Amino acid sequence: MRVEWERLDGDFEETYGAWSWIPLERGKRTAVFYSFYVDLAGTGSMVKLALKASPQMEVAISTSTAILVARSFKAKVEG
Repeated sequence: MRVEWERLDGDFEETYGAWSWIPLERGKRTAVFYSFYVDLAGTGSMVKLALKASPQMEVAISTSTAILVARSFKAKVEG
């Protein structure tokens, strides 16, 4: 199963992503994949300057966002 989404409104000009669920072990377990894209440069001049000074911040922001979303999703499903 796959669910895709895209920005309708909000702080970021361009953002989209998808959730994919893959059954494992004949349905006893499920692998969940979350992918997304956010144009962080469109957030303002301060963010542009920060990303220019430290390009690795974009990867760190994306990674931490994915971890937070996955933890929240897991807690919701298991709770």
